[in-house]
Amino acid sequence: MCAQEDETCDYGCLLTEYFYWALTTHLGGQDGPLAPPGRCADIADEWQPCQQRVLGLVSPVTVALFEAPGFALATRLPLGDYDPGRRHRKP
Repeated sequence: MCAQEDETCDYGCLLTEYFYWALTTHLGGQDGPLAPPGRCADIADEWQPCQQRVLGLVSPVTVALFEAPGFALATRLPLGDYDPGRRHRKP
């Protein structure tokens, strides 16, 4: 269900949804080598600028914030290959 159609999704919820969609789009997660084929069509009812280039045209301010120095935002998508013990190991 689209957050806009969910009556329990208040402004904070909508903001979180936007941040998720925008950041994952910026990192190529909606239309890139890690995205499944047809992803843009699958999410079209929830999110339109599913390509990084289009996001930059639609919301350049958002992209500028993602790329601004000083924010500790992700710069690449996680691959889902996690090792919980890794954080306790010495490099």
